[in-house]
Amino acid sequence: MVVISPVIESTRRLWIASPWGGWCLQSTDQALLRLDWQGTQFLAAPDCSSQPETELEHQAVALLHRYFQGERVVFDHLPLQLTGTPFQQSVWRSLASIPYGETRPYQWLAQQAAKPKAARAVGGALGRNPLPIILPCHRVITSAGGLGGFMSGRGADALALKEGLLSLEGIALGAAGGRLTVFSKG
Repeated sequence: MVVISPVIESTRRLWIASPWGGWCLQSTDQALLRLDWQGTQFLAAPDCSSQPETELEHQAVALLHRYFQGERVVFDHLPLQLTGTPFQQSVWRSLASIPYGETRPYQWLAQQAAKPKAARAVGGALGRNPLPIILPCHRVITSAGGLGGFMSGRGADALALKEGLLSLEGIALGAAGGRLTVFSKG
């Protein structure tokens, strides 16, 4: 369920460890707001708690831990509160329909948003995705099968994370005729 409204309630920040470093989950009592990768930092950020307080936090943490262990996890029952332009929200909603272990090109998301020539704008929306993994922007690749970008402005570490998440889901990128080809799990 996606609830789109301004953030009014007090928020909490919760530290979550993963094989690729830490994540900080921001939430209210009613919805998840953000999931921010802290890079390859494995120590908890000082402004993040390490203990979930609400039922929603317990659910989100349990699902994320299962995901990081390689389990096929569906996040679609978690309430999300997203703030963005109508186009960004359309792109983010479409992300939720990309199944675990599969990828889609930027162009596909542009078509889903009824803007078939807006593949670059889709990339911009993905770079502003407030809940990566939960809204799986890592499953979006170029039409040629390349990684494309990930977490706008985060550089090579973020691309390594994207490749790691795809690998976790059984998606391998391999060279074929000078192009990257995507192979999805069976």
